[in-house]
Amino acid sequence: MHPMNEQPLWKSPAFWCFAAFAGWSCFYTLDALPVRLWDESRQATNSLEMLLSGNWLYTTFNGQPDFYNTKPPLLIWLQTLSTALFGYSEWSIRLPSALAGLATGLLLYAFVRRETKNEWAAMLAGISLMAAPGWIDEHVVRSGDYDALLSLWLTASWIAFYRFDQHGTSSAARAFLLFSFLAVFTKSTAGLMLMPGLFLWGLARGSIKKMLLARGVLWMMGGMLLLTGLWYLMHEHKTPGYLNAVWQNEVSARFMQPNEGHSGPWYYYLTQLAGTDFPYWPLALAGFAASLWLLRNSPTGFISSQLAAFLLLLSMSATKIEWYAAPALPMLAAGCGLLLAPATLPKVRSLIFAAAGIAILSLWSQTTLKRLMDPIELRSPGPEDELSLYLQGRHAAVTLDTAYHVVTTDYNPTAMLYSRWPGRTTQIRTQDWQQLHAGNRVIAWHAHQLDSLKTWYSYRLVMRSGHLHFLEIQGRAVPSTPEDN
Repeated sequence: MHPMNEQPLWKSPAFWCFAAFAGWSCFYTLDALPVRLWDESRQATNSLEMLLSGNWLYTTFNGQPDFYNTKPPLLIWLQTLSTALFGYSEWSIRLPSALAGLATGLLLYAFVRRETKNEWAAMLAGISLMAAPGWIDEHVVRSGDYDALLSLWLTASWIAFYRFDQHGTSSAARAFLLFSFLAVFTKSTAGLMLMPGLFLWGLARGSIKKMLLARGVLWMMGGMLLLTGLWYLMHEHKTPGYLNAVWQNEVSARFMQPNEGHSGPWYYYLTQLAGTDFPYWPLALAGFAASLWLLRNSPTGFISSQLAAFLLLLSMSATKIEWYAAPALPMLAAGCGLLLAPATLPKVRSLIFAAAGIAILSLWSQTTLKRLMDPIELRSPGPEDELSLYLQGRHAAVTLDTAYHVVTTDYNPTAMLYSRWPGRTTQIRTQDWQQLHAGNRVIAWHAHQLDSLKTWYSYRLVMRSGHLHFLEIQGRAVPSTPEDN
């Protein structure tokens, strides 16, 4: 590969090689794992209820307005559309995220190629993103969660902002507004996380004033603010209390105090990115340093400053969860590509590309590839995964028996989802652990469930397989008396 000439992207063999690798990374055995507990199963239930009810205005959970998941419904709309088109499955639930992950990789490749005029740099940037454990994993590209779609819109927005900063075209300004709007409508306040860094950059360079004066920008900005405000007000009108739930869940309970105990030190995201999510960070830092030192007219200063601003703002938030840093991964991957930008001699470029590529693929084979080929959730499933595999009919040792009800002792959206799964020929039922009677047959899969049942009932263990306990309730437990002690 030589420095890029004027041939279109779609005529580049290197681009298609990368696209094949990226597509395989995003879609290979996408439906292998059951729907994950907590967030993914919550979103999947939202989309199932939207599909069945026809209510596309706002999300519901168990038939009620969802005030726990208060984000706008763009992801749920896409999941509902996917399941309507392709049938309800783990694959269709995850399809929007996988497509967003693939689109982000292709967008990053095109951006680095255009800015560096170097196919090698584009390939290195794209591969480092698609090989990153924090990108090709659950909760981002390979699960039905918000973060892959959010990362796509945020990546597209900073690229559009940079294009406007460099060239001042009205189309780039409008694209920035559009992608920012989509980011907000995907994950609410998280879609604004790049704004402080972009504002400071634009203020220093005079881009903000130019953008506000660009053709159609003020009209577009006003229209998007109006659409967003109308949707929130309509939601509040239909479901009073929603706006207060948004404040409590997305501002107060995340930025000001840890949400559900998810806290950590200020350097939490730095250690997470360096230790697990993006092990190629030395290449990214070297790329930023080399490009800043040797090149003047490059996007290095812009990308590195936006990365720093994003991580700083993220670190200031009281709530810290590893996948919140997903939008930083395309920026770090761009840094890997910029390692090749200053290399003009073909032999030097080839040597750097080969050394960096070997380092990336070596780590990839031990992390991302290993997880794709041999997920621990299938090889050695935990309690929730084993229950999900059983409910799917994919358990290695036990076939589905609808005579047994899934006992519910606490909030479990995964069990709820699989009990309502469309298209099943056999119905799976759940039963409240406090409403059991003699002769009921139930499945428990956690030690605390067994403890709760033991305090209320006498039961017979019919069968056990791994974490799954198949029980027959014999009656109420006889309370102990002082004479028994």
